[in-house]
Amino acid sequence: MSDNKSKLNKQINVFLALRGHNHQMVDWWQVMREMMEEINYWRMVAKHPGEVDRPRGGQKTAEMDRIRYQHMIGYLTGKHSINQAEAAEIISEHSMSVTGRRPKPKTILELASGWKNNHEFSIPSKLFDVPRWQRHEEMLYELMEMTGDPDYFPEQIANYRKPE
Repeated sequence: MSDNKSKLNKQINVFLALRGHNHQMVDWWQVMREMMEEINYWRMVAKHPGEVDRPRGGQKTAEMDRIRYQHMIGYLTGKHSINQAEAAEIISEHSMSVTGRRPKPKTILELASGWKNNHEFSIPSKLFDVPRWQRHEEMLYELMEMTGDPDYFPEQIANYRKPE
């Protein structure tokens, strides 16, 4: 475990050094902006393969989609008391994967599988006074801002009204 931590520390130090930062004078806001530029670059590579030069063995998008779909399923099931399959159908209709394709409901469920057991927002002991679906909503908006992608949390899902 500590070996992984030291590897991570080395990667962070290299990231900082390559961008002209040192440990005595680190502008953390600038570091955050640079990291977000990196994330946005890789997101564009994932969305538009071939249009952006992609290094060999490029980033896989499954993990980005997994987190996103976990939050969206948690948001829809919590807010509207529907099952996961219905939530996956709604997400499929209004969402696009980071590769620019419309995901099938089965793919969404496969990617998000285990979200009830594994996801930190499934722990009810956190913030008893706030419904779980609101915590998913806040996280989705935050991730949308961090990635700079307005389609990360589609408006149709954010404003979804359960049919009466």
